[in-house]
Amino acid sequence: MAGKTETTVKAILEARDNNGTCKHCGRKIQLYKYKITPAMVYMLKDMGRITARQAAEHQSSPRHVDSGEIDRPFSVRTQMTKLRLHGLVAKVKDAKGKHIPRTWIVTKKGWKFLAGKPVQARVTVYNNTVLGHSGGLCVIDQIAGASGDYIVEPITEDESKQLTATKGQGAKDKAKELGLC
Repeated sequence: MAGKTETTVKAILEARDNNGTCKHCGRKIQLYKYKITPAMVYMLKDMGRITARQAAEHQSSPRHVDSGEIDRPFSVRTQMTKLRLHGLVAKVKDAKGKHIPRTWIVTKKGWKFLAGKPVQARVTVYNNTVLGHSGGLCVIDQIAGASGDYIVEPITEDESKQLTATKGQGAKDKAKELGLC
């Protein structure tokens, strides 16, 4: 892996001096930096809840999570790869080493993050290869509330209608009345 990373870094440095393109093949070289977002935290917390439920019911060991079980919009569920790049979840593989679709497991690093331990805030990626971490440390509280506070259940359609009918301070008061904040 070290050889691949060294080659990647060399290509990136050369591309920087050549308008962001590889001087050998002309390919555009693009680095991506992903920070941990609230959507990623929601997914990780949901995975933690599902795993805790599996443990309480003495289900699978190790405790895999099918991302299809997570009741979140598709745009939130797509954050799984970024969680993997941060090292907070890992793919579950079958006996042949092939990834079982939609099946993930929370890593030790992921559990520590859920417990409130700091992790690097950003990951730098090129061609699905993690080049490094940056941005200092962050804890779950900084991103999506207290680590012990799991996501409030979604509001009902009726509660949503009541909130959309009001504005400003009235909306804040209505949200408090409904117990949403």
